[in-house]
Amino acid sequence: MATKSRIYFTIINPLLGYATRRYRLLKPQPDWKVMLVSQSPPHNTRLGYLAQIENGEWIATLGGYGRDYPPLSDRDFLDFARSLASPKFYEAIKDAEPISPIYAHRATANRLRHYDKIELPHNFVVLGDAVCALCPVYGQGMTVSALSAIVLRNWLQKEYSHSSTILKSSAFQKKLAKNNLLHWSLATSQDSQFPTTQSRREVTSGGLLSWYTNRLLQLTNSDPHTYTQLIQIVNLLRSPLQLYHPKVIFRVVRKSPSKKTNGECYQLKR
Repeated sequence: MATKSRIYFTIINPLLGYATRRYRLLKPQPDWKVMLVSQSPPHNTRLGYLAQIENGEWIATLGGYGRDYPPLSDRDFLDFARSLASPKFYEAIKDAEPISPIYAHRATANRLRHYDKIELPHNFVVLGDAVCALCPVYGQGMTVSALSAIVLRNWLQKEYSHSSTILKSSAFQKKLAKNNLLHWSLATSQDSQFPTTQSRREVTSGGLLSWYTNRLLQLTNSDPHTYTQLIQIVNLLRSPLQLYHPKVIFRVVRKSPSKKTNGECYQLKR
């Protein structure tokens, strides 16, 4: 049995809520298959996501940070869509046929349980969302869990190579905590840009790296190219080293981050 039973945990809650329904869009069909209208911290809390799914249907999701939750009535849902930074989302669904109720989801807090700081029973491990659950807006959850399984596989292969039937779980939990650190940092640093986020991370002032990080995050609010690169990294499609590519550094240093936008509209073409 564990000699230390208390589990330490960290919760950073952006107070983000979703509302989702399915539509059948009127013909002709648009020339894109995904639309994202992004939030823009610290003040623009609203976002929208519209994507083509099966059987000619479309799934429309609205979201709001800081308890700026999208409503669940038909008219108010459309009014919320109309308030987004781009009118394209509203224009796409205003005359479409709703084919489902509006469903709400508000369990979006980032939760990190520090099993690496306690002693677990031998041959017993914890991984996946039971250790590190991230705000779903970043699309990291399943990938992080899959990467956790790879960490477990590699650890088991190494431990069993020593012909041991008793595995010290604490060694695995420490490896897993190191693996989860980047994903946790990416999600919570983004959420912490909203002043309404509970227990948000404070970015330390001073130092070249801190200056660069602050300026980079500010630039993503007005530069679609930099924002897209950041989202690809957050979604684990690119290495974080991409943020230190000379072209990115040049954009961060050259362009003034003082220009503010209310958000961007991105469309993925067919």
